[in-house]
Amino acid sequence: MKTHLKKIQCAIRIFIVIIIVTVMVCIIAIPILFYKGVEIGSAGVLLTGLAIFLAALTAVSKLIDDHVINSFESAKQLLDIIKDILVPIQNNRIQWIYAARVVLQYQDLKDQVVTPSKLKHLQIHEIATRYEIVEVFSNEGKNGIEPAFFYGVTDWDEASTLDDVAKRSSANSTVVGWVDPDKNQQQPSLLGIPAKAIVAVYDFLEFREEEIELLDNVEVWNNDYTANFPNFKQGAHKYIIHARDTVVIGGKLFRRDEETGKLKEVLKD
Repeated sequence: MKTHLKKIQCAIRIFIVIIIVTVMVCIIAIPILFYKGVEIGSAGVLLTGLAIFLAALTAVSKLIDDHVINSFESAKQLLDIIKDILVPIQNNRIQWIYAARVVLQYQDLKDQVVTPSKLKHLQIHEIATRYEIVEVFSNEGKNGIEPAFFYGVTDWDEASTLDDVAKRSSANSTVVGWVDPDKNQQQPSLLGIPAKAIVAVYDFLEFREEEIELLDNVEVWNNDYTANFPNFKQGAHKYIIHARDTVVIGGKLFRRDEETGKLKEVLKD
């Protein structure tokens, strides 16, 4: 919703710029024509005004195209920077804050890419970038990234509980009882990754609504095991049929009856 609103605001600004440029040129040109003896209502003035308008429109369009291209190229570079920061994965607080800020800058630049072809190209690059990062995050440990990881300590995987790793994360914190005016006071070291940085990164990694809609338009094969498929598709075809027709409940396998649609337990021989 915010993206659409920004694009509408951008279009309105472009329209206003065109009007302002056209009016300013006309204000300058009409007195000059009048000074040279050209009648204001003549066809020459109308043609001149049209030419001025087209020239202004062309100039503004060129400025807009340059802005879109610059935004597009900068956005692509930011996607590469995001990947370089987050891959390989590290629980460094500074890196995550940096990544989150770059993500927000990228999203702002993306909203300024209003040309459909450029936006489509950028979306494809974004999908590829997110896939690479999500793959790394998903393969971190057996169940993905553990909560202890985000406390920012190097030995987070050795902690038995989150309470334990939280204590390690704040081990270098100091409580100021007296300040020496002749020396710098040691500042507590912050290791934990800020919540806002985590949310910004993970929101960026989520699949977008438009991507899900693209998959919704794909029709799943609706055949049985007797269908003739090429060798390279047989395994995928049989998996889809088996997953469609069987359900596992409580460790027991049930198969859906083709006629009634009801589930029947598959008993072992």
